[in-house]
Amino acid sequence: MSAEPLDAAALVGLLADDDRRAAFAALTIGATTLDDVVVASALPVARASRALARLAAAGLVVAGSDGSLAVVGAAFQRAARHALARPRREEHASQ
Repeated sequence: MSAEPLDAAALVGLLADDDRRAAFAALTIGATTLDDVVVASALPVARASRALARLAAAGLVVAGSDGSLAVVGAAFQRAARHALARPRREEHASQ
């Protein structure tokens, strides 16, 4: 799992990949295992596994003690709060 919370740009980057987005969607609608993700997303096992590994490495997906996979929904809330807390950029204020 990532040590730092994901920011909005990192979340967008993670979900910009079609395979990761499909795996994420499968988990969101109830898949809890690699096999479930493969069935729900129609991804080949290797691609689904790679996508899930990347999502897990970033901290957006976690494995429970029983091995079940789950989306860390709070990552979106943290990213939104972090984005709101940053100072507003003024580089284009005159436009």
